[in-house]
Amino acid sequence: ATAATEATTTRSARKDEAAATALSSGAARSSAGAARAAVPSGVYAISKPREQLLTLEGSEDPLLVLPPIGQPGLQEWEVRALSNGNVTLRNLRRGTYASYDDDPHVNAPVVGRRTPTEWVLRQSAEPFTFHVVVPGGPVDGVELALDLSLLLIYPPRTALRPYDPFDQRQAWRFEFHE
Repeated sequence: ATAATEATTTRSARKDEAAATALSSGAARSSAGAARAAVPSGVYAISKPREQLLTLEGSEDPLLVLPPIGQPGLQEWEVRALSNGNVTLRNLRRGTYASYDDDPHVNAPVVGRRTPTEWVLRQSAEPFTFHVVVPGGPVDGVELALDLSLLLIYPPRTALRPYDPFDQRQAWRFEFHE
């Protein structure tokens, strides 16, 4: 009985080790070369859980995350797919784009700008949810993504934060509007 138990334990340990190796190599592949998401061009509400919508109150203000405010266009975004696979996000009411300074860095605020800024959409684990990532690879050794700012103020602002493909809280839900 002892030999049978040892054999079962050894087989189980090998399976666990093989699964961990496969998972870690898959994780490395997915974080290094995550596929770009194909989102059709159109108008979308972009939100976090509990209907917290990406909002631009003034043309070049910081992007906020607010519940529905009932003002047409302030919480609606035109997603335009580009030929290189990237997208731009233009606020429908203000006509300005979700953007950041010329030198993106961790905790840089995301604001409205008159000139288009490109983003990469990477599919998250949930349907219709995507990580909104700064294109061009790592900045100072880390990829950056649109996320909630660490500033503890109301209303909550957005900022560039280190991209974590496994953090569902960092992903944004895209809901198509006709």
